[in-house]
Amino acid sequence: MPSGKLRDEIKDKKQAQREAAAKRKRIQRERQSALGIAIVEVSLTKGQRETLEINRVIRGGLRGEYGLDEYIETLIRRDNEQLEKQIAALGDCGKCKSSLPGGCDGLFKGDCECWHTFSYRELML
Repeated sequence: MPSGKLRDEIKDKKQAQREAAAKRKRIQRERQSALGIAIVEVSLTKGQRETLEINRVIRGGLRGEYGLDEYIETLIRRDNEQLEKQIAALGDCGKCKSSLPGGCDGLFKGDCECWHTFSYRELML
């Protein structure tokens, strides 16, 4: 069993390591906050996780698999590009003649000419 002095040195070293790790984590959180980065947790089933891993590898191609953050960032960016194209192609509502997707904000929903009655589904995933 280590002597009292050695035990205190080990204890001090472990405390210093914990403090250094806490400092690194604090700096990382500050850096992420300054960049506007938010940590998002997602609950996935086993099948969804497997699909995610397979897709990251396949989509990465010969250059190597996507990192998890990179893959999700790419999905969000591509979905946004697709959505912007869809919105640009909408035009005006047949009922209220207002620009879409806002239009009448559903005031005439139910009327067969109102975009919010049926056509809103075009923007759904």
